[in-house]
Amino acid sequence: MGFNITGLGGAGPTINVTEIVGVMPALDVDPANGNIQTRTMAGNETWTFTNLAIGQSVLVQVVPGANTLTLTNVDEWTQGGTVPSTIEAKHGLLFTNIDGLIIGADQGGIS
Repeated sequence: MGFNITGLGGAGPTINVTEIVGVMPALDVDPANGNIQTRTMAGNETWTFTNLAIGQSVLVQVVPGANTLTLTNVDEWTQGGTVPSTIEAKHGLLFTNIDGLIIGADQGGIS
């Protein structure tokens, strides 16, 4: 889906934004599957980020069920520098590669 954002009253710059929504089919968070992805876990998982290039971000809506998600290979977390203690149903996790470091941002969840 694409859309344009323009300044007030039609003045100002136009920003073209393309949103690609997809399913994360493997344990590697890959922007080729979309910059907004869903992942329903079928078991305990550890995710990797080998295809997340510098400057790229991926938002993953994860549904873990009774499974455990391990994110030890995230270099830093924006909220106090800690891995989220609980991953709830429909939980949003944003991952960004900044200068070769994977930065995680916990977007919270809804039950």
